[in-house]
Amino acid sequence: MGILTKTLLTILVAVLATVISPELLAETAKIDDVASNLTGTTKAVGSLFGWVVAFAGGIFAFLGIVGLKKYAEDSRQNPLMKPLIMFGAGSLALGFTAFTGILTKTTTDTEQENEDVFKAK
Repeated sequence: MGILTKTLLTILVAVLATVISPELLAETAKIDDVASNLTGTTKAVGSLFGWVVAFAGGIFAFLGIVGLKKYAEDSRQNPLMKPLIMFGAGSLALGFTAFTGILTKTTTDTEQENEDVFKAK
């Protein structure tokens, strides 16, 4: 079973390498072009991650507020801890993008590099 798993893993890595970066397999690809494409892809993934975290944070914060409202209406039937935890987690996730922006500006004195990926031109 171990040999089959290693072979399957090797095939999977080869397929992913071919799909993700076909320029690496081409003979005419220049390292500068490949590095530029990789940088753009990395920025896009970082920006997408920020959007996903913010969206999930909004959902958790909303569900936490709804849970707190249910607790206020009937405290015997609805627990308090779950809505508090959901609201806290949602608030932290919503502040994640702003917090990383503040850290980037403070440490490198530049804006976040992935902000311009999804901007309209």
